[in-house]
Amino acid sequence: MIQLTISTGQRISNTLLLNASFIGNIGLLHGKMGISIFFFHLARQIKNQIYEDYAGELIDEIYEEITANTPIDFENGLAGIGYGIEYLVQNGFIEADTDEVLEEFDNRIFKELIYNTPHDIGLLNGLTGLGAYFLKRIQNSASNDEKISTLTNKQTLIHLIDELDRKTQNIAEIISEPLSERSTSDKPSNNRRTFEQFSNPQTLKPSNNQTPEKKFDDCSKSFDGCSKRSSTVVRTPEPSNLFDLTWDYPALLWFLSELYEQNIFNFKVEKIIQRLTKPLAEKNNLPILQSNRLLLALTLTKLHQTHKTRTINNEPQTTVEPSNLQTSVKSSNSRTLEQLSNSQTIVEQLSNLLTGINRNTIKSELSPNNATLRYGTSGVAWIYQQLHHQTGDNHFNKEMEYWHQLPFESEKPNEIFPGIRIDNKQAYGILEGLTGILLNAETTKPKEPKKQYNS
Repeated sequence: MIQLTISTGQRISNTLLLNASFIGNIGLLHGKMGISIFFFHLARQIKNQIYEDYAGELIDEIYEEITANTPIDFENGLAGIGYGIEYLVQNGFIEADTDEVLEEFDNRIFKELIYNTPHDIGLLNGLTGLGAYFLKRIQNSASNDEKISTLTNKQTLIHLIDELDRKTQNIAEIISEPLSERSTSDKPSNNRRTFEQFSNPQTLKPSNNQTPEKKFDDCSKSFDGCSKRSSTVVRTPEPSNLFDLTWDYPALLWFLSELYEQNIFNFKVEKIIQRLTKPLAEKNNLPILQSNRLLLALTLTKLHQTHKTRTINNEPQTTVEPSNLQTSVKSSNSRTLEQLSNSQTIVEQLSNLLTGINRNTIKSELSPNNATLRYGTSGVAWIYQQLHHQTGDNHFNKEMEYWHQLPFESEKPNEIFPGIRIDNKQAYGILEGLTGILLNAETTKPKEPKKQYNS
């Protein structure tokens, strides 16, 4: 069981209490909306009315600070705020008629989507994030097809799926791992060659004045010295693979899986899923970083379990589709996702992704002392928690506990939390700050895994 020391948890909670109202960002991932969700969880956990009242005050502040210039994106804008409100209502933290409370959100986001469609497909500032909002709206138990708001939101999702279909033609760009830029002097001195070097032998040729044997001999005598000489001479930034929990590729696959569960335009959803997963049959298309392989394995596991669950339950294949496609959709009978789930393809893909994954390698891929959800140990813990929930495998649960507890064991006396700079604008939020670390501690507690079915 995850244990937080009272001093650490209370210290961070007090920091958030003192600073949240002064944060300029009202959004879900870096601002007041995310902090409000944390305090609602904390109030429920320790039965403290003060925290619940404060969380409610933050919601009031958010609505007061929304303007005509507030963006619509998921990261900082209306889509994320609206998603947060729906989350609170659907989990019983607050009572509200979201069709009424979020009516203006629906209209504003819909108009922006139609007349100023985002070029990005990702979660933070793109189509996946807007889709996550409308999907959350129709997942409300009060939603039904007799309501105009529900039908409108479903039609918006259909339009959004069409846009995703058009924008996911360039598969090579979508499946590329996230990159960060840092100087070679900041990179670990492990002498690893880049993918470009392996694919272009010309870059590995020795200089005119040195034979390959001589160069190897020099480096073997002083490996660290060879690395240091290289890093001091070449200081220009170069791209480096990066673990990022918001990576567009798995985020999009997760969203499509959620859409499939809701029977929203499944004919087109399955077509996109097939296009996105087909390249994974080739091992050279798999992520380089083990942390990113783990994240991608989670999304494939969710796709697999989604179809298996629906098949076992014999759920009808009636879907929300544009009227002119209904006939062809019924005849398709979900063949694409069925083929993906029932064949050995996804099993082989998962095996390729999970083979050889170990803690030390993942540690080396993360930034030192980074405990955040987006780039650090809390993100890895969240992945393992979700894998346990999907599969019931206790190994994933043990890994989740290890990764979550890790940063709490390395805290320093003079820091509010290891790796968190309070002067950073995002230091208090869910995605890259204190709120996400503590909220993850609450929401990644062991819970009953999904019932498993034999293939």
